[in-house]
Amino acid sequence: MDLHENNLYGRKVFFVYPTFDFQNIVIDRLFNMEYEVYILKELSQAKNVLLHYPDSICFINIDSELTPQQWLNFIHSFELDPILSTIFLGIISHINRERDREMFLFNADIPAGFISTASNFDDLTSKFIKILDLNGAKGRRKYIRADCSHDSHSFIKLNVNSNIYDVKIKYISSVGFSADIPLEYDIPLKINMLIRSCIIKLNDKSLTEPATIISINPFKDKVHVVFVFLKAMTYNNKSIIRSYIHERLNAKISDLLKGCIPDSYDYSVAPEIPGMEKENFMLSPNEDFIEDLPVLDEKDMQYTDLF
Repeated sequence: MDLHENNLYGRKVFFVYPTFDFQNIVIDRLFNMEYEVYILKELSQAKNVLLHYPDSICFINIDSELTPQQWLNFIHSFELDPILSTIFLGIISHINRERDREMFLFNADIPAGFISTASNFDDLTSKFIKILDLNGAKGRRKYIRADCSHDSHSFIKLNVNSNIYDVKIKYISSVGFSADIPLEYDIPLKINMLIRSCIIKLNDKSLTEPATIISINPFKDKVHVVFVFLKAMTYNNKSIIRSYIHERLNAKISDLLKGCIPDSYDYSVAPEIPGMEKENFMLSPNEDFIEDLPVLDEKDMQYTDLF
């Protein structure tokens, strides 16, 4: 894939064994800035997850669980699988020994680089933002969304002309949501219409926000409608939505692992890899950015189907 090719859906970002502080500060900040980040805390399941997401980005903390040499063997084992070999790998380390840095950079393909986390969290956050942006982590979509179609506890009450309609949410992000409204409801909807009272129910949480309709697509028995929240949304309500999105995304990862056989390979043993060099797929944070990745204008109607 061309790095400067527009990646519509972006790339998922995984961190393997991040430290507690790094997780609660840097990773939390990245998620709130709409990067789709995940934490992998079980080595035995890491590959089972990554196999579902070719071209994703994965940062490995080599200070935890295995020795540096064992982590190198773990990384080399990715070359044996056609899907895992597409993962954009990076190393993070707080210890940051020069011999470890040289071992990984000289003996493995680490396109995301070797990153020292022995820095203040503001600088670290900025560094990871640069790396992720250079490599199209967000794609054209600027906001993370959650699929609510199979969650019976997520719905919305629309107040239109003093009538209340219960509608199932299809997708939701921190800036809006979409819903398939049955034709039988016969709701008078139109583009730019303001719904002043949208009561949103997300599991055991509820919030009320106004929203504007930006897209209406009729189908045989329903109308697909995209709503955007007003910019004055409260921080508390936005936090409720982001927490729900986080729960839904991680629930999907948990579902993927059901029935998977855990990885029991002994990484003290080096895998046998055919002697061939691979070209790095990814820009490192030290390379110049050739061109800006196009971003989605909230008013660009061409991409409202992303909801």
